[in-house]
Amino acid sequence: MINESTKEIKRIKITADDLLQKYANGERNFRNISLRNADIKNANLRGADFRGSDLSSSYFYNVDFKGSDFTNAKFKKSIFQNTCLTRANFTNADLSLSFFVHTTLKNTNFAKSNLTHAHFYKSNLCDADFRDAKLKGIFIKKPISKNRRTFLNDNSNRMICDIFKL
Repeated sequence: MINESTKEIKRIKITADDLLQKYANGERNFRNISLRNADIKNANLRGADFRGSDLSSSYFYNVDFKGSDFTNAKFKKSIFQNTCLTRANFTNADLSLSFFVHTTLKNTNFAKSNLTHAHFYKSNLCDADFRDAKLKGIFIKKPISKNRRTFLNDNSNRMICDIFKL
């Protein structure tokens, strides 16, 4: 919901338990929700739509987000551990200061996203798309990938091209 006078997005606050219950009941539309400081473990949230949502400062452990849409979402200072984000869409999302540990990011779209000071440790970045992403201070250690292809253009920080030489 957008406030026309200020052009601000009005987010609906929900709890992690509410989110999981709604998903279990078949709901997949979680656009513009506010779920900051969430702690979600051992959950299936495949194909969920989180466009415009704020999930900053959250912890996700063993969560399956395969094919989920996070366009324009906020995940600042969030942690993804043992999480599947294959084919997820983070276009224009804020993932600054976030951590990805043992995370599967195959074919994940990070185009135009803010990954400033994000950390990737032992994560699979195969065919991830980083075109026009903000990559200042990005940290990548021990990437897991059999395919060395990532998608970049001249506006992206070139250091990521060397991630598979670490």
